[in-house]
Amino acid sequence: DNLYLCVADRIEVTNFHGAVKSTMGLTDAEGDPTTVHVAGNSKGAYLAVGTDRGFIKAWDISRREAKQHTLVGKKLYAASPSRATSVQITCDGSRISATLEIQQAAGQPASTTRIGNKNAPPAPWSRSTSLYVFLVNEDAMQEHDFSPAGRIPCGHFWDPVECKLLAVETRQLVSHAAQGRGGAQVEITTIFSTPEVGLKVRDSFSADDEIESLIALQVPRFYFASSGEASNEKEKEQADEDGRTRTGERTESANRASRLCSRVMREFVGMDKMDETTQHALVDFSYYLTIGNMDEAHKAVKLIKNTSVWENMAKMCVKTKRLDVAEICLGHMGHARGARAVREVVAQYTTPTGVSEPDVCA
Repeated sequence: DNLYLCVADRIEVTNFHGAVKSTMGLTDAEGDPTTVHVAGNSKGAYLAVGTDRGFIKAWDISRREAKQHTLVGKKLYAASPSRATSVQITCDGSRISATLEIQQAAGQPASTTRIGNKNAPPAPWSRSTSLYVFLVNEDAMQEHDFSPAGRIPCGHFWDPVECKLLAVETRQLVSHAAQGRGGAQVEITTIFSTPEVGLKVRDSFSADDEIESLIALQVPRFYFASSGEASNEKEKEQADEDGRTRTGERTESANRASRLCSRVMREFVGMDKMDETTQHALVDFSYYLTIGNMDEAHKAVKLIKNTSVWENMAKMCVKTKRLDVAEICLGHMGHARGARAVREVVAQYTTPTGVSEPDVCA
């Protein structure tokens, strides 16, 4: 029953009538709040804030009196002035993600910028191509730079249950678009964040042209705001081999009314309605497959009996060129001929240094 308002150098906690119940302050060095996010679950609730000086800070708001969750405000980028443009905290309070704008003189690296020169024109602000993730318990910073792909991060959302899984909406850099380089207007990248391996990209795909922005991630689906031509979940769906959610025929009025659409994650195509235990096992399988830990990947799903789950995992293994795991999946499907074919291919292309990639992979 609280509202959290960014006011000057503090966060004010008010009731719905506007009466201030308490405040959460920031130091002069940390700056003024520019963006705020609240998340929680049955075990607690947390508030994260980003400031106009590039700091992030968090509080535990599950108690009557808010308690500081991070020891101090954390500076995300120290090389030049910066300000937070968005911030998200996981529902367990373990991770905070943020995007920035950075100020630096045109044509100069950030380390040589002289903001204090009164005769110089104001240095421009530009959006950073990096996504920052702060691990609260480890007091460690992680960063993923999208500039090699010619993109900048915009919206970013943590899964409300799988707190190591993050979805990031990216858009093409203006410089790349001006040069006529290819690339979709909106792309979605999913990333795993763990203390052991840092940030690891799980998957990336281009959104349909009618998609305006990503608004949420909740396994097994991504949720989008659309321009009105996107799919309606109540209508007949067709899932292609990439996991894209499509619909059958729609009326013109239904097209105009559609503002929310979704897409099933790759692992859950054709089987997005399942119990939480199986969902968690598939996410763990995807994580271990991403980092290359095949033993743990197999352990994560070895108790699953559903053959459609194993079929989808076999498709994932083919796409990620992990034929060794595909053989296991085909075995659980009872597909003896397929398992034997994979085993023969693995044997054929096995070298002293490992399994070489064949020219053509099923």
